[in-house]
Amino acid sequence: MFHEKSINSNTRIVLVETSKPWNVGAVARAIDNMGFSELFLVNPCNHLHEKAMAVASNSKHILHGATIVASLKEAISDCENVIATTARYRRHFQTYTSVYDLKEIYNPSQQTAIIFGRESSGLKNEELELCSHRLFIPAFGESTSLNLGQAVLLVMYEIRKLISQTPVSVYSEVKDKAAVNNLVSLREHFEKLLREIEFLKEENKNQVSNSLSDLLFRSNFTEKDIRILQGILRRTRKTIRFGKKSTRET
Repeated sequence: MFHEKSINSNTRIVLVETSKPWNVGAVARAIDNMGFSELFLVNPCNHLHEKAMAVASNSKHILHGATIVASLKEAISDCENVIATTARYRRHFQTYTSVYDLKEIYNPSQQTAIIFGRESSGLKNEELELCSHRLFIPAFGESTSLNLGQAVLLVMYEIRKLISQTPVSVYSEVKDKAAVNNLVSLREHFEKLLREIEFLKEENKNQVSNSLSDLLFRSNFTEKDIRILQGILRRTRKTIRFGKKSTRET
C-alpha cells in the first residue's frame, strides 16, 4: 500500500443529521484515507457508537475529534466557500457542478466546507440556500445514489488530487473574501427590501431567494463590499419608510 503524508487543509466535511453510526464511521475512515481530519456533525446519531468505531478502524481519532453543532449555519459560520452535495436536481436552483469539474468551484486557499445530507432525503432546500455551490456525482448504473461513505471518499479523492497536483499559486485568490454567513445575511437584507417594495411575495419567494443566492455566491465580494452594500440597503429601506410616512402626513 502506497502512503503519502497527511496534508494540512482548509477543508472540512460536514454531515447533516446522519442517522446510522456505521456511516459516520465510514466517513471518518474515508477522510482520514485522503489526508483530511476536520469532521463537523450537525445533530448526529451516536457517532461514538461501537458500530461507528468498528467501521472507522484505525481512524477512530477522527470520530473523537469531531465537532458537534446544532445547525448547518453554525458548522459553516467561518467558511468562505460552502459546497453542498446533492443527488437530485432541484428546480429552484440554477447552477450545478459535476465532480468532474470540481476545480471550477474549489480553491484550497479558502476555508471550505463540503456538506453531505441525510442518508434518506439529502439536504433540504433551505439548507442548500446557505451553500455557495451545488455538487453532484454522475451515476451510470441502475442505482443512482451512493452510500454516504462512498460519496465522501470519491469527493475527497478528487479534492486531494487537486491539492496534490496543482500549485496554490494557480488559483486566483480574493483577499478578504466574504464568509458565507455574511453573504446569507446580505441576501436577507435584500429580501427585506424586496418585501417592502412588494417585489418579493409569497408566490415567488422561493424562486427569488434562490436566484439571489446564486447571484451572491457567484460573486467575489469581500467583507468590505458586504458592509457597503448592507449600508446602502439599510439607507434605502429607511428612505422608503420615511417617504411613505411623508406621503401619509401630506
